[in-house]
Amino acid sequence: MAQVTPIFKTGNMNDQNNYRPISVLPGMSKILEKYINFKLVKYLESQNLLYKHQYGFRKSRDSEVSVMDIITEIQENIDCNKKCALASLDLWKAFDTVDHKILL
Repeated sequence: MAQVTPIFKTGNMNDQNNYRPISVLPGMSKILEKYINFKLVKYLESQNLLYKHQYGFRKSRDSEVSVMDIITEIQENIDCNKKCALASLDLWKAFDTVDHKILL
């Protein structure tokens, strides 16, 4: 069981789509979640099951490391006279586009 509180994001305050639900969970479930996360990540990393370019939600692999890897790869391609292109997507409100009835 969780206590759900709507948190305003941006835009018109009268539009319910501009609010994000935040769940307040009991302390014991947070401890259990952290323990399971620790064990799961440790297992996935020890078995080499995570994609090497997975940067989100990983220790020592933040967005700065991601940008540095991209810049390095672009520089290497340019140095080797290879063609190089970058496509970038803004997924800022990606979760808002999910049909929550289907998700539930």
